[in-house]
Formats: sequence, structure tokens, C-alpha cells
Amino acid sequence: MPTPITSVVNIKMLLLLLLLQLYVGIAINAQTQQQTDTARTVVVAQNIFDLPHSLAFAQYLLDSQQFEAAIAEYERAVFMQPTNDSIFLQLLKAYELGQQYQQGITRCQNKYPNARAMPPEIAAQYGKLLLRLPNFANLDTLLNKPTRLLPLDEFYLQGGSLLLQQKWQEAEQYAASALVAAQPVHPLANQYHTFALKGQSLRYKSPALAVGMSAVVPGLGKVYTGNWQDGLIAFIIVGSNAWQAYNGFSKKGVKSVNGWIFGSLATGFYFGNLFGSHKAAKTRNHKTKHALMRQIENTCFGFDGYMP
Repeated sequence: MPTPITSVVNIKMLLLLLLLQLYVGIAINAQTQQQTDTARTVVVAQNIFDLPHSLAFAQYLLDSQQFEAAIAEYERAVFMQPTNDSIFLQLLKAYELGQQYQQGITRCQNKYPNARAMPPEIAAQYGKLLLRLPNFANLDTLLNKPTRLLPLDEFYLQGGSLLLQQKWQEAEQYAASALVAAQPVHPLANQYHTFALKGQSLRYKSPALAVGMSAVVPGLGKVYTGNWQDGLIAFIIVGSNAWQAYNGFSKKGVKSVNGWIFGSLATGFYFGNLFGSHKAAKTRNHKTKHALMRQIENTCFGFDGYMP
């Protein structure tokens, strides 16, 4: 019969074996889990660099206005599928949104040395990059050579080019011909026509006339340009200094200190008034033209509805 001591030893051995078995089981499970996690990590690491994930990430970068990173991601996607025109189109749009117009133009020219080989949507986006740069010479070359440009895209580029070059009469005739044509009308045709008419009706102020008017009556040239407050101030300043100079010379002749002081001030303000009138006319003309050009740019560059 086993002694009590022997029984205790056997129990301890049994417990030790159970603990050892439990430890080995835990270690094996941990190793298996680690291998599984590693395998999953490898799979994930591989998947996030595949084409669908790359395109989704590139779109996210584009939406969050991280244009440099979006361009790099689209470039990688193009490298994976160089024949996919839709991916290349997104790359060109990323160049446009990132205001890297010349880089986008160069990238397109490198891929398609012959403009005839450009798919219609690529040719349209290439033309838009030329319009935004602007590079009207290359855009005219694109429009005047046989390409796969769709008629509506051609109208968008040609009409926009004429307007941005301020060729108002040509733009008006071009838009008017499209409006009366039997073919489908571009959504911007009416706006192009309106802009061309506005351009033809612009009325500029003559800087020479403004100077001449202010030479006769100080400040009158500024009133002519629409700055009547400045004109009134110029008239008061020049007039008051001239009167003080006249009053001083009338009393003491050429020995009048006040006459010379106020006479010098009057002369300085008088010539400053002439210069200011010339500048006011040019500023008024710039603002008048700039306001219309800003409307044209917002309309042309904000349009992204290329027609199928």
C-alpha cells in the first residue's frame, strides 16, 4: 500500500504535469495566434496597395485637397494600369485642381505625342489645362488639327479661348452660330454669348481726357472717372492753397513768404491731381474689365460637365 508520503508525491507530480500541459497549450495557442495575425497583416499590407485601394485613397486625398499626394497616388495607379484612360483622366484633373497646369500638360504630351491618339475625354481635359495656363497657341493647334474632340467639348474650349483673349466680336459670332445650329447646344452657349456682348459694350474712361479735365478744373478728371469725393477734395485743396498764395503775393509781392509756401503747395497738389486723375482712369478701366473677366473665368473653369 502506498504511504501517505507517496500519495502526496504522486499528487504533486500529477499537478505538475497538468500545469506543464496547460503551459504548453497556451504557448502553442499564442504562437498560432501570432502566426495568424502576421498572415493577416501581410494580407492587409498587400491589399492596401492594390489598385482599388490606391484609387480610393487617391480620391480621398483629392477630396481633402491634398493635391500633391493625390497626384503621386494617381501616378502610381497609372503605373499599375497604364492603358486605363479613366485613371489617367483623374490624374490630369488632379493636376488641374492642384494648379499644376504645365506639369499636367507635359504629362499628357509625353503619354500622347500625337494629339490624334488622345481619347475624347483626355483631349478635352488636355484642352482645359491649356485654357487654364493659359497657352492659347497650343490650344489653337489642338482645335485646328483633326482630333477626337467631341463637338461640344470643342465649342467649350474654342468659345472660352476667344473670351479669355477678349476677342469679343469673334466670340459673339461663334456663340451665336452655335445657338442657331441644329446640333445640340452646349450648356454654356448662352452665357458665352452674353459675355461676348458685355465685352463689346464695355466703356473705358480715357486717361488723357481725365488729365485734360483736371488741368482745366482740378479734380474734374476724378469726377469723370466716378471718384467725385476725391475730385471734390482735390478741388478744395488746390483751390485753397492757390487762393492763399494769390492773397500773399497780392499784399507783399514776391517777398511774401506765405505766397511762396502756399504757391509751392498749390503747384505740388495741382500736378498730383493730374497724376491722380490719370491713375484713376486706368484703375477704373482695370476694374471694369477685371469684373467681367472674373465672371468669365469662374464660368469656364468651374464647368466640368463634359458631354458624352
